[in-house]
Amino acid sequence: MPAVQKQTPFFDFTDDRSMPHLPLPPSLEEIRMSLAPNNSRCPLNEILAGSANERHLRTLRRFALNAYRQLNHSCRGNSFGIYSPADQGKAFVVRKFAETVGLPFAHVQSKELTGLEMLLELMRDACDKAGTPLQYLDSDPVRDYYLPPCIVFFEDAHQMQRSLLTGPLVGAMDMEDGYMPVRVGGEMQIVDCWEVCWIASTTDRRRIPAAFSKRLTTTIEWTPMDEETLTRIVRAGVKKTANSACGRDLPDSVCALIARYAKTPMRAVYDFTPKVFQQKRLMPSCSWAECCEIVAKDIRR
Repeated sequence: MPAVQKQTPFFDFTDDRSMPHLPLPPSLEEIRMSLAPNNSRCPLNEILAGSANERHLRTLRRFALNAYRQLNHSCRGNSFGIYSPADQGKAFVVRKFAETVGLPFAHVQSKELTGLEMLLELMRDACDKAGTPLQYLDSDPVRDYYLPPCIVFFEDAHQMQRSLLTGPLVGAMDMEDGYMPVRVGGEMQIVDCWEVCWIASTTDRRRIPAAFSKRLTTTIEWTPMDEETLTRIVRAGVKKTANSACGRDLPDSVCALIARYAKTPMRAVYDFTPKVFQQKRLMPSCSWAECCEIVAKDIRR
């Protein structure tokens, strides 16, 4: 029997209800409610974006709504590039979008990508983890693999080898092509990428060739966080990571001070705030504000 690529059905699409373990197709109203900004269970709502980026979140909600209407949640046609200065949380935004649509997610560190064979392995790993392992289609005359709906994210795409940014990968990303030729162990294999949603982030759009960037049909210019939004991000991060009551009760004024010193979400949550907690444990007699000032001086911010 010929191999068939497995995909994840998200609802029962049959007329005779032959897959009763799956829910019925959601109505538009149910989809709208699941993606509503006040739905705490929607991963997109974990993104504290600020008013300047609300339009971009609306774009991602539209993409997710379209995916929810497909039985396999395909995001084909919704590839996008997300651009901003460093440490603004671009990868976090992409991860939350992937969680929202529930597809296999291949996170590619562009600087480390050596070629298409490595990319295929990253795709294979993502599909394995999602329970839809790639099947070799030995009886298919055109292709060797057919990727199920998935998301491939190139982080810091400007660091990718020029030969990849302008070579066969571009054809794989093209809406009218979708085929990726990969040499595996000396043998050429054809991977059908028709159902892939391609996403790339960068801090320097000038280093992305037009042949690559124009395959990302939507452009998201992510605006750096204002101090008020960054303070909310610090507060949310403290609630998640603090392991003491005093940490959970960190005053808003101190969160604002951390935001002022750290300046970016990544630095605030993963660098500055942990150091402030460490300083407080080291010198409990110091106030939180004094701890912030000491850390800022020590790391020269």
